[in-house]
Amino acid sequence: NEESGVQKTVASALSSNYPPQKLKVILIDDGSTDNTWKKMKFYRKNSQVLLIKQNENKGKALSLNNALKMVTTELVATFDANTSIEKDGLLHAANMFLKNKNLSAISGTVLIDSPKSLAQKAQSIEYQTFSFTKKMLGLIGGVLVAPGAFTLYKTAILKEVGGFRRAHKLEDMELTFRLHSLGYIVDHNHTTIVRTTGPKTLKALFKQ
Repeated sequence: NEESGVQKTVASALSSNYPPQKLKVILIDDGSTDNTWKKMKFYRKNSQVLLIKQNENKGKALSLNNALKMVTTELVATFDANTSIEKDGLLHAANMFLKNKNLSAISGTVLIDSPKSLAQKAQSIEYQTFSFTKKMLGLIGGVLVAPGAFTLYKTAILKEVGGFRRAHKLEDMELTFRLHSLGYIVDHNHTTIVRTTGPKTLKALFKQ
């Protein structure tokens, strides 16, 4: 149920400073009950966009795996529906794979978009701290989580390790640990900036 933000997310991806002939967007409706599917159909005639509708809610991990079956590009990124990426973000992340052929995944800097409420401002400080920590951990090959909000993967490796698992709604952390355990390198790119919508209330932040 992401009717309020899904079009903004897609628009940010499509407006990236990335070769358009190499950029495809796969949109997954995972059994929404609001107007998410209606908002997604705005892109049904866009040749860069593929729409997938799941009438039954299957959860994020299974939804991502269904989309992964459709991926034919060398690299694949995951986005949350309330996340926007800055124009050069994809290029910055993709260039990391050119510099290090042994990379399996690159995480980006996730920040709270225009924090206004107390909860959002608190989480904004938390996310900035997370970003700095990931930059430091990346230097020693110890990134703890490549977040679902945005991570760029080498498609062949992601498919080889079996994609995503349910993992108690921590599918991004589980996958990061699994990649480490199999000897793959997960790094962080500080200049790949994505912005996400934070919970407006302390109750919503606690629930998250």
